[in-house]
Amino acid sequence: MPCPHCGYRRCWRIRRGHVRCKRCRTEWSSRHWIVPGLRYSEADWRTLLDAFLRDRTRSAIARETGLKLRRLQAALTVLRQALALEAHGRFRGPVEVDDCFLGPRWHNRRPWQRFTKRGRGTDQQPVFGVFDRPTGTVAAVVIPRVRWPHIAPLLRAWIQDGANVYSDTYSAYRPLRRAGYRHQVVDHGRHEYARGCVSVNHVESFWGYVKRRFKVTGGLRRHRLPLYLAEWVWRYNHRTLSREAQVKRLIELLKEQSIGGKTCT
Repeated sequence: MPCPHCGYRRCWRIRRGHVRCKRCRTEWSSRHWIVPGLRYSEADWRTLLDAFLRDRTRSAIARETGLKLRRLQAALTVLRQALALEAHGRFRGPVEVDDCFLGPRWHNRRPWQRFTKRGRGTDQQPVFGVFDRPTGTVAAVVIPRVRWPHIAPLLRAWIQDGANVYSDTYSAYRPLRRAGYRHQVVDHGRHEYARGCVSVNHVESFWGYVKRRFKVTGGLRRHRLPLYLAEWVWRYNHRTLSREAQVKRLIELLKEQSIGGKTCT
């Protein structure tokens, strides 16, 4: 079996049914676990996921489940990695596209940190999202800048050709019509927020949900934002399911992805 930590395939069995990797010398149990490298049974995962879906903090989950705090952090990271890898089909449309910025608010910064512009040009992290109206689902990802070269590959992967696409008047969305989509806009600068069926209100509602979740975390390191964004997208897309159904889906997702955890010797 390959090493769950480095992927090397030359390993040997040692005491107590454990296996050791020849390359990284990591030792792990050869018992079948849902996540290789994390000694959590399915019952442990169900208890953990139930508390996770109730928005309990990491310390509260550790108290409720009796699991070790350090291993619990590794489990939550693996869970968010699995959520980030969950695939969805291409949206047929009509779809709404928009972007937002996540980061510290202007009034929460120290005076010497208020050098950045507000709105476009801010140093906050840009996030791009697509909302599919027929299914009520959303896809979102962290991007380096809100420019056409950065969003074009996402649009081709997420939206079928010829779909109706609604956006605001930002210049990054102008090439949508040339890319093969039926593009219509609403002009927020003229206080136009809906014109018949043309609007971006649904995706704006999702950004409000994301910003509320981001505020509750108390701030994140920038490199961890994609994992938390994947969690918020998953929660939003499965908001109509019961908690039992959500736990069942997460267990299936962990088994499908087979992401390795940290060392648990």
